[in-house]
Order: sequence, then structure tokens, then C-alpha cells
Amino acid sequence: MGTTNKLRTPRSMNARTQPSVPALDPLFLNVVFGIDFGSASLAAARWATTNVARRAHAILSHVVPPEHDGDTAPGTTFGELRPALLGGLSGFARTLNFATVRSVLRMGRPSRCLSAIAARTEASLVVLGRRGDANGTRVGEPNVIERLARRSSASVLVVP
Repeated sequence: MGTTNKLRTPRSMNARTQPSVPALDPLFLNVVFGIDFGSASLAAARWATTNVARRAHAILSHVVPPEHDGDTAPGTTFGELRPALLGGLSGFARTLNFATVRSVLRMGRPSRCLSAIAARTEASLVVLGRRGDANGTRVGEPNVIERLARRSSASVLVVP
């Protein structure tokens, strides 16, 4: 009698017992987006969401440098602006395709705050926009991009 070599399918490959595989396994699962409500940061978030971090778990972050707290209208504090800033972040989030989204507001040095947010959320990527006139005018903390890249263990993507 001849023997036949039967190909055996391992149990893990059996259709009944095969573990479910996520439909999309993004390279960057948790992503921090630095949003200053300028056109550069908003465009960077849109671009990254479309091209790099599709369906990511997004953390939309806005950091107010301490020296700019006094730039608001007299009698207006950061706490009073908080609902409007959170509303702006959540409204912007609805225009993008995220798996989940969280909004985070902080006051302090942007490089330090964004690095801390990335560490706490175990983000693998931080996305920032770069204004076309970034070298010509000083707004907020100087060299945020370079300082953030040195401080954070996450990758930093700067979209011009």
C-alpha cells in the first residue's frame, strides 16, 4: 500500500480557530498632533492623517506658552478660554479620520509639554506644522521643533 503525504494545516490556520486580524495595523498607533490653530498645524494634521497615520488614536494638543497668557482680552484667563479651545480641537477632529481622539490643553513651554504628552500617552509620533515664515518671526518658544526632537522618545514629523 502506498502512503500519501497529506498536507496538514496547523490548527492556527484552521478557519474556525484562526485569530481575528485587525483590518488595519497602522505603523503609528498613538499620534500627538501639535495644534496651534494656524494654517500650518491644521494642514500638517490633515496631511499626516491621510498619508502617515490613518485611523490612528489621536491626541490633539494645544499648548499656550506662559508669556502669551496675558495676550488675551483684559479679564480673560486661560481657564475662561479653555471651553473655546477644546471646542475648536473637537470641531477640527470631526473633519479627520481618527480611530479615537482626545484633546489635551496645557500651559507651558510647547516643547516640554508636547514631549510630556507623547510620553504619557505612549505616542510613537508627534506631528507639527512649520510656518513658511518660521525663521522670520518669533512666536512663542524658539526652536520648538529641535527641542521637541531632542526631548521626546517619539518620532517627530514636521510638515512644511
